[in-house]
Amino acid sequence: MSRSLKIISELNCLFPTFALGRGLFLSFFIALLFTPGIVWGEVEDPLPLCPASLRSDTPGFREIRRTCDFNRKRLPPCPVGQPSIDPYQLDWLNQPMLHARRRECAKEWTVIAFLAMNNDLNDFGEDDLGELAWGKALDREHRVDVLVEAAFRDRPGKRYVFEANLDSGRPSDVVVKDFRGIEHNTGDPKTLENYLEWAVEEFPARNYMIVIGGHGDGWAATVPKPAAAPNASSGRLGNGLARDDTFNDWLTIPDLKHVLTRVSNTYLGGSVFDVFAADACFMQQAEVAFELRNHANFIYGSIPVMAYQGLPYTELIRGFVEGKYDSPRTLAIDLPKLMLASYKDKNDRVYASTIDATVLREEFADSLLELGRAGSAWFEASADKIMDSFQMTSIISDTIQHQNSVVEFRDLLGKWEASLAAEEPRTAPLKTAIQKMRTTLERTMISHAYGDRYLPLRDRILGLSIWFPSSMASFRNFEEELSSSRLHSIDCKCSFGHLEPNAWGLFLRNIFTLKP
Repeated sequence: MSRSLKIISELNCLFPTFALGRGLFLSFFIALLFTPGIVWGEVEDPLPLCPASLRSDTPGFREIRRTCDFNRKRLPPCPVGQPSIDPYQLDWLNQPMLHARRRECAKEWTVIAFLAMNNDLNDFGEDDLGELAWGKALDREHRVDVLVEAAFRDRPGKRYVFEANLDSGRPSDVVVKDFRGIEHNTGDPKTLENYLEWAVEEFPARNYMIVIGGHGDGWAATVPKPAAAPNASSGRLGNGLARDDTFNDWLTIPDLKHVLTRVSNTYLGGSVFDVFAADACFMQQAEVAFELRNHANFIYGSIPVMAYQGLPYTELIRGFVEGKYDSPRTLAIDLPKLMLASYKDKNDRVYASTIDATVLREEFADSLLELGRAGSAWFEASADKIMDSFQMTSIISDTIQHQNSVVEFRDLLGKWEASLAAEEPRTAPLKTAIQKMRTTLERTMISHAYGDRYLPLRDRILGLSIWFPSSMASFRNFEEELSSSRLHSIDCKCSFGHLEPNAWGLFLRNIFTLKP
C-alpha cells in the first residue's frame, strides 16, 4: 500500500466520519501533491530560533511562530546560580516575583507537578506539596525548577513556584495563581493544558518531567462512569486519572494525549516531553502507555493500587539537586527503585515500573498484531472451538488481575504458552508469536520494582498490564471503550466509516463472541 493510502486508512480508523468526505480529501490531497512550488522529498532548512522575548500573548504570535523555531528546549543555558524567583523584586502584595530573565534561558530540568487532590486523597496531597517544597529548599545552586498546580477538597487550588531561601534554609514560594472563586476542574483537559503552556513558556528547560498525582483508573473503567455534573466536561468515554469530586469528572487518556500534543507542537517544536510519571493507581496499562508513546520518551506508573503516600518527592528533587539525573533515562530507571526504597518496611503494596516509549513506538504494536493474527489462525484451525474458547477464559481466571479484565501481560503470555499442546502443528506459529511478544515486552520495560507482597510472583510479573476480557459479558462491556484506543485501532480495517478491530481485536472478538 502506498504511503498516501496508508494515511487515508489511518484517518478512517481514528475518525470514522472522515470516510464520508474521503472523495473531497482525495481531491485536495492530489491538488496539493502537484501544487507548483512545493518540492517533495527534500528537507527544508531549519528555522532560526525565535527571540526569547516572543510570548504566546504577543500580538501576531501564531504568524510570527511560523517563521522561526519556538522550541523552548533550544534556548541558551541559564547562568549558574540564577534563581527563578527574584527575592528583591516585589509585587503590589509585597510578594517576590518571577525572575525577569528566566524565560530567556533553559535550565537542565523543570519538574511540572499537577496534583489532583480534590477527593479523598486531600491530606496526602498536602503532604506531597510539602515534600516538593522541602526538596526545592535543598537546591542552593538553583539547578532545577519545581512547579506545582494543586487542587484540594477543603481549600481553593493554587499554582506555585518553589525556590530555596538561601538565608533561612527553608523553602520559599510564589503563588502565581489562586483559584479561589475560579472554576478549577482537574478532569477538564483545558485545566492541564493551560498549566503546561504556562510552565513550559515561563520555565524553559532541556528536559521536562511531568507528574500527575491523584486517583487513576487506567483506560478500561472498573465501574461505569457516573453522570457528569452540569459544568463538567462531557461526551468522553471511560475514566482515566486526575479525578475531581466537585465536578464528578476524570481526565481521560485521549484528552491527556491531545493536551501533550498541542503543548509540544506549540512550545517544543514538536519534540516530546522527557519523562511522564503517573503517581496514581492502575496507570501502567498497555493501552494507556501506547496512547502516550509519541508524547514522552519514558513513562512511569503503577499497575495495581498505588500506595497512598505516592512518590517520595523530597528525595526525587534531591536527585536533581545532587546531579544524579544526568539524562532522562537515568531518572526513568531510578523512579521505581526510588519509590520502593522510600517505603522500607511498608513496601508490600509497592509495584511500579518505567517503560521506554521508543520500543513502544517501533516494536510493540507489530508484535501484538502478529500475536493476534497467530491467535486467530490457531483458533480457526481448532477442531473444538468451544473448548479452546473455554481454555482461554480458564487461563485468564488463573492470571494475575489488577482490575476487571486488566491482567499482568507477562503472566498471560506465560500461561498461554504453557497451555498449548506441544504435539499440535497448529500451535507452532502461535508459540513463536508469544515468544516474540515476550521479548518485546522485556525490551519495553527498562525498570521495575516491587514490594514484599509480590516476591512470590516475581517470575510472573514485569510491569505492564493489558486488557483481556474474562468473559463474553466483559468483552461486550468494554469493546466500544477500548476500540477508541490507538492500540486497538492501529492497522484497522475500515469501510464506509465503519471501524473494524485490528488483528488483536479480531482475535479477542473470535474468542469471546463464539456461538455454539
